[in-house]
Amino acid sequence: LAGGFSNWNRRDFQAYCRACEKFGRHDPEGMAEEIEGKTAEEVRAYNDVFWQRYKEVSEYKRILGNIERGEAKIARQNDMLKAVRRKIDLYKNPWRDLKIVYGANKVKSYTEEEDRFLLCSLPEVGFGAWEELKAQVRQHWLFRFDWFIKSRTPKELSRRIETLINLVEKEFEEQDKGAKRAAGGGGGPDAKKAKA
Repeated sequence: LAGGFSNWNRRDFQAYCRACEKFGRHDPEGMAEEIEGKTAEEVRAYNDVFWQRYKEVSEYKRILGNIERGEAKIARQNDMLKAVRRKIDLYKNPWRDLKIVYGANKVKSYTEEEDRFLLCSLPEVGFGAWEELKAQVRQHWLFRFDWFIKSRTPKELSRRIETLINLVEKEFEEQDKGAKRAAGGGGGPDAKKAKA
């Protein structure tokens, strides 16, 4: 009993599980912010023991499933942020020059200037900080008379960001495929015939 975690109760355990879903199993410092009354050291020690002995918990499969879904979501958000940073790094002044390849599905409601601002702001505020993004939009001089973007809710901004990131990822996919084809010597229909 002395070697166990006698100062952790059921509520602390549930908070720990939720924190694991939100931050992933490798971020005890982040988890400590979510678990009331526990220091980062306490959470780190508990985390180490939990992952050695988690199969002893009665509903460990459900808990593990939730944590893995949370970690997959974190990984996806990191991939999305990487794509945005890669796009921003292509421009000397992305706040002014960044171009978005809309393709056939350009939505008329948002302007390219608004979309550019949203993408460039994302690495600053972080993925998921939609309230903070909304505050930046409302305070920026660029939109002082732009009531459309100023009246968007955080949820609407998050949906727009995800749409823009999908466009950026699609653009990079096409570029990467083109680069592979160029490096691989074409790989078109003639290459298939040559193999046959």
